Amino acid sequence: MLVYVDDIIVTCNNHTFIKSLVSELNSEFSIKDLGDLDYFLGIEVSSQPNGSLLLIQSKYIQDLLVKTTMNEANSISSPMVGGCKLTQTGYESFSDPSLYRSVVVLFMKRILRYLKGTINFGLAMQPNFSVSHYSVHAYCDADWASDLDDRRSTLGAAIFLGPNLVYWWSKKQSVVARSSTEAEYQSLALTTAEVTWIQSLLAELKVIEKQVQVVRVRAADQRADILTKALIPSNFTAYRSFTGRRKLKDLLLQSDNRLCADCNAPDPKWASANIGVFICLKCCGVHRSLGTHISKVLSVTLDDWSEDEIDAMMEVGGNASANSIYEAYIPEGYTKPGPDAGHEQRSKFIRSKYELQEFLKPSLRIVSGKSSLQSSSAKSSFMDSFKSTGSSQRMEGMVEFIGMLKVKVIKGTNLAIRDIKSSDPYVVLSLGQQTVQTTIIRSNLNPVWNEEYMLSVPEHYGQMKLKVFDHDTFSADDIMGEADIDLQSLITSAMAFGDAGMFGNMQIGKWLKSDDNALIEDSTVNIVDGKVKQMMSLKLQDVESGELDLELEWIPLEQ
Repeated sequence: MLVYVDDIIVTCNNHTFIKSLVSELNSEFSIKDLGDLDYFLGIEVSSQPNGSLLLIQSKYIQDLLVKTTMNEANSISSPMVGGCKLTQTGYESFSDPSLYRSVVVLFMKRILRYLKGTINFGLAMQPNFSVSHYSVHAYCDADWASDLDDRRSTLGAAIFLGPNLVYWWSKKQSVVARSSTEAEYQSLALTTAEVTWIQSLLAELKVIEKQVQVVRVRAADQRADILTKALIPSNFTAYRSFTGRRKLKDLLLQSDNRLCADCNAPDPKWASANIGVFICLKCCGVHRSLGTHISKVLSVTLDDWSEDEIDAMMEVGGNASANSIYEAYIPEGYTKPGPDAGHEQRSKFIRSKYELQEFLKPSLRIVSGKSSLQSSSAKSSFMDSFKSTGSSQRMEGMVEFIGMLKVKVIKGTNLAIRDIKSSDPYVVLSLGQQTVQTTIIRSNLNPVWNEEYMLSVPEHYGQMKLKVFDHDTFSADDIMGEADIDLQSLITSAMAFGDAGMFGNMQIGKWLKSDDNALIEDSTVNIVDGKVKQMMSLKLQDVESGELDLELEWIPLEQ
C-alpha cells in the first residue's frame, strides 16, 4: 500500500484481500474507491494486452508545453548538447541581467523541445515473474573529473528488478577522485549499498535471497552512461533505446506473437519492422527476398532497432492485428503453410500476402516500390485499420540534417613542393557524402583562395576531412598533406546558445590544440555580429611542410 497525502494505491495479487482492505479502511475513514489505477501524481498508468503496465507522463508534458507556448515547437533527440561541459570561468559575465535570463530560457526551451519529441515515452513494468526472475541488477558508471571547476566526478546508476527499471540517480561526488579507478569504485560502492538495501527488503518479503555479485559491463552495454555525461545524439538515443527494446520484447511475449505470423512456427526471433509482424527464421529468408521496400527484416535480439522502427511495431500491435488486415480475404479452402512447409509453398504464400496483397480488402491495398499503386488515401486508410497509440515517421534511406556549415578556405602557407620548384595547389573538403574543391592556383606555395563553400551537416556528423593536392596535367595529382577537423566544439556551442543574434560578440567555445589534432594553436568559437564562427590554423599532416587557414560558420536550418 502506498499513501501520499490523501491518495492511496493498493496492490495485491488477491482481489478479495484488496476489497476486504478497502472495506476495512472505509469503516474507519471516509474514502472513495476510484477503481483501477489510471492516473497518479501526474503519471498515467495504462494496462497493456500482455498484462504489463506502461507509465507515461504525456498529459503532464502536454499541459506544460501548452502553458509555455512550446506545443508547436520542433522536437530534438537529446536534452543536452553532446560533449558539452559547462564551466563558471573562461567566459565574460553578462552585464545585463536580462541577457542572462534569456540564456536560461534558451536552455529551458531545449529541454521542452526534447520532452515534446518523447511525449509518448514511458516505463514498461512487466508482471508475473517466477522467483528466479526476481533478480536485482544494476549498472553504475562515473565520468572522471567531469566538472571543470572543482574536478569532481559525476556518478550515475540504474537499478533493475528483473527487466524493470525501478531506481536511477545521477549525482556529483562529494570529494575529488585522484584517478578514474577511484571514481569508478566510489560509484560502485554507492550502487552496491543501494542494491543491498533493495535485496534486504525483498529478502524480508521472501521474494529473493540476499546476494551481491560484481561483474564488468562492456561500454556499449553500460546503461548508466546516460546519467553521467552529455552524450552525442546517436549515443544518447542508443542508450535510451534499451527501454524501447524492452517494449519490443514485451510485445513479443503476447500470445499471438509467440507463433510466426506466416507459418505458425513457435518462438519467432525475427520481425518485419515496416509490416509489424514477428516471423520465424525460414519465413525470414523469404521476407528478405522481397526487398526492404516491402519488408525490412531485423533480429529481435541481435540487431539495433531505431526508435521509429520500435514505434512502428507497437503501432501495428503484433501478429493478430496485422493478420486481421493482411489475411482478411483469404479464399475459402486456402491453406496457410505450416512450420514444416517447403520453401516454394512458403514463398508463394508470403509473396501473395505482402507483395501482391491478394488477401487484403481491395480498398486497403497500398502501393509498394515495384507494384502499381492506388491513391495515397488508400495508404492512410490502411494504417488507420490498426489500433494506433502514436505516430511513426520513417525515412528509408534518407539523411536528416541539423544545419549548414559555411567553410571559407582563406590561404595556405609554405606548402610542399611537388613540381620542380613549386606546386599547383587546390583543397578538397569532405563531410559525409559531400565533397567540395577549391580552384587550382598555379605555381604558388603561399596561395590565397578566400573561397566559401556550403556543406550540409547530418545528424550523425563526424570529422570533416581536408586534403591538399598538387594538380598534374599528365599524371595523377600528388597529395600535399591532410588534416581532420573536429566540428563538435563549433556545433555544440552554437546549438547550446541557439539564436546567436540575441547576443553580443563573445567567445562561446574552444577546440584545444593537442598532439592528436592538426591545430597550430587553440581555435576559439565566437559569436561575431550575430553569427557563430570559428577561425583555425592547421598544420598539414603526413607532409614535410604546409599550413592552412580556415574560417567555419554555423548556419542553423531555421535561417
